[in-house]
Amino acid sequence: MKSKNNNYTSLLTKVCAVIGGISGVFTILNVINNIVQNLNQWRWAPIVILTFITVVGWGLAVFFSCKNKKKENSITDSSTDVKPVEMKINGESKSNAICAWFDDYIQSGEGYEYMKTIGNAEEQNLKIKQMHDNLNELKGKHDSGYLESRLYYLYIFALLHGASKRVWAVSLGGEWIDSPEEKEFLRMNFEVAKKHIEFERFFVISKSELPDLLSSEPVLKQIDFRNSFFKTYIAFKEDLDKVSHDLYRALGQGFLAFDDFAVADDRFQNDVARGYIFTDQDICRDFSLKFSQLRDFAYPFDKNFLEQNQ
Repeated sequence: MKSKNNNYTSLLTKVCAVIGGISGVFTILNVINNIVQNLNQWRWAPIVILTFITVVGWGLAVFFSCKNKKKENSITDSSTDVKPVEMKINGESKSNAICAWFDDYIQSGEGYEYMKTIGNAEEQNLKIKQMHDNLNELKGKHDSGYLESRLYYLYIFALLHGASKRVWAVSLGGEWIDSPEEKEFLRMNFEVAKKHIEFERFFVISKSELPDLLSSEPVLKQIDFRNSFFKTYIAFKEDLDKVSHDLYRALGQGFLAFDDFAVADDRFQNDVARGYIFTDQDICRDFSLKFSQLRDFAYPFDKNFLEQNQ
């Protein structure tokens, strides 16, 4: 009701301003006409002109005041429609965003098919509940705690599903196995790039491990898929160690990062991925630095490299 009354008041004020302006125009025209017909009326002209200027000035002042007020109201009203920034560093918004991506993923066709590999409906619902419970804990801690394999992958799938700018990863080579999780993981890697989101992966291995890496079908698929949005590089542990042994150690067992928003830090056991999800700003920056340092040691991991090393 208050908003409607303000609108009526604003409209009435504008109408009054317009009437005042029109009245002033007719007044001055009448004066000019009288001056032409009777020069004796000239002595009244300055007073009428001053009156006209005052009326017009008042009308213009009211008009621009209303216009500025409308602009301020427009800004205030539009801001109420803007959703809170869910990508801010730390805070509940990150957990809420991941939860929304997760729920959207498992309702998608591919997500629905993957969930079938977890088990029957009861087992799927249990895993979904565990995921939601962990996401609630993430709000306050900014890290997920140690996650067993299925929960860890579900986090990664949710983050890949929601990625909007770039994904950057470090692989130490040994994780590419034939499992439902890894197949879905690889598919989603490619889907990110198909959405024209930049995806970069550094393979960091010792030179003696190169033959095994080049015989891995998932790795060869990535080389074959390589394009302007999906970029693969390779760096050798021996080259890093020439500068500092700490460079390789700092990579841990590999990691995957999303939009500078969160990092999945791998922990492998029996070739099965487990690990932690971090959303803390400082931790994300630390991983970003590790990733950037690899650029000085990396080669394009493409078909040309493949031809030269087979």
